[in-house]
Amino acid sequence: MKIKKELLKKDTSELRLEEILSFAVAQEIKAQKLYEKINEKSSKKSLESLVDLLIEEEKSHESKIRSIFNDFFPDKDIENFNMDIGDDLSNNIERKSEDYTVNELLKTAIEKEKDSSELYRTIAERVDEYKVSNLLSYLAYIENEHRSMLQKELSGRK
Repeated sequence: MKIKKELLKKDTSELRLEEILSFAVAQEIKAQKLYEKINEKSSKKSLESLVDLLIEEEKSHESKIRSIFNDFFPDKDIENFNMDIGDDLSNNIERKSEDYTVNELLKTAIEKEKDSSELYRTIAERVDEYKVSNLLSYLAYIENEHRSMLQKELSGRK
């Protein structure tokens, strides 16, 4: 993920807390949309149940991040700070996302969860605000758990 690597290369003094939190919200929203695409493509009930759970967890993460944003910046709107992070599917492969198979979407989701976990963990180590660092560390752990669940699902599909 190019933007993630660029974000991680920055000195934390260059990163505004608004940018970090906005980026995290954007990542959670993108994950929700990817999971919705998986549900649209899949007819397997067990996968649908897993994906529904993941969507709810990503929504919960988004809500927690927004809450912290509002605690630190009560007079600001998080939408004003969204970073252009693009669409992972269209950036990686020149096909419409509708053309992807369920397995390809699962592989993309696994990579996104891995990247998000690494990103959250790295930023958590660099952020001075304890509340934000603690949340990002927690999210890193949960995103890694999501990756494991998706890998297990993908393994069972082969």
